[in-house]
Amino acid sequence: MKRNLLILTLLLLLTYIVATLVIGEEKCGETKLLPLIPGFFLMLGSITMNLLKNATGNGVNLIMGIKVARLLLSILVVMVYVFLVKTNAMVFVITFGVFFLVYLGFETWMLLRWNKKKQ
Repeated sequence: MKRNLLILTLLLLLTYIVATLVIGEEKCGETKLLPLIPGFFLMLGSITMNLLKNATGNGVNLIMGIKVARLLLSILVVMVYVFLVKTNAMVFVITFGVFFLVYLGFETWMLLRWNKKKQ
């Protein structure tokens, strides 16, 4: 699990660097809370890994619960930013969406590996 957490950290760091270069430093500086996006997904990954480490059985219900909770929490974060902060909301939403897709790919890969170990 430590290896997966390291891979996730490096993947999120690389995504943040690329996003910063694409968006531009000026927009990144104006967009409040943009640096917190990688931390949010790192926290989700850490929680997911800990839950899976302690899972018994095949864990299908746990995996589905994690996916639904991640989706709802992500929607909540985006909605709070859009309605409360409002600064460069579109930049934040697009960047968050990119991180969401990267995390979704990582999580799928991690869950496939976890499922193979369980069998």
